[in-house]
Parts: sequence; C-alpha cells; structure tokens
Amino acid sequence: RSSTCARSVSESSSRTKTALISAVLLREEEPAPALFAWLKAVAVHSGAYRGMSAQIIAAGDGKMLQCKTRLHESGDALLTRAKDVGAIRADVAMSDLLKLTSALALCAEKNPEDVETFDRLMELAINGIAPAAPRA
Repeated sequence: RSSTCARSVSESSSRTKTALISAVLLREEEPAPALFAWLKAVAVHSGAYRGMSAQIIAAGDGKMLQCKTRLHESGDALLTRAKDVGAIRADVAMSDLLKLTSALALCAEKNPEDVETFDRLMELAINGIAPAAPRA
C-alpha cells in the first residue's frame, strides 16, 4: 500500500514538473528549441524512473493513460506555438513526438555508459540524416 501511495505522489510530482517546465518554456522566444527542451526534460524525467519509457510506450492501464494525457496537455501548447511560426511541420502530432522521445529515452536507458545517446539520437530525429543543403 505504501508503494501505491508513493507512486501516486511521484506521479503527481511528475505531472506538476512537466506542466511547470512547459509553462516556463512557453515564454522562450524560439518555439522549436523550447519544444525540444521540453521533450528532453520529459526524457530525463522518465530516465530517473528506470523503465518508465517502456511503460509509457506500452501503457494500457488507466494510470499510464492519465500520465500520457497530461504529457500531451503539457506539450501541446509548445507544439502548437512551434507550428504557428512554421518551425515544425503542420502534420506533426504530440503523440508521435512523445513516442519518439520515449523510444529514444529507452535507447539511452539501455546504454547508460554513453551519456550522449539521447541528445545524439534526438538531433538525428530533428535534423535528419541527409547532409544540409549548401547555402547559396
């Protein structure tokens, strides 16, 4: 029972942290970097709870669904803002960004000796693997 209580307190704290981070980042001038910083914060937070990324990806119970819903709510304002200025494609969905972030966080959890795993993979996801077009 105390484990359930501790988990509830932890989940409440987690929701508050992601919402607070989102609110702070909404004040940043550049919407896309603010969104990426929030996604990293989600990954770092999930990494603090080893295995949470896998649970979020496979969530089926009500508690994990609530967690996913709150993550969506926290990130949607950042995503919408980035879309509105053309910094993010219009067809990008928060659910896809959270799946991507969870998958990358899971990779990072599996490779703790390489502390740059998440950042490197997220940069690949953001910038792609094709070389940048030469500037004229």
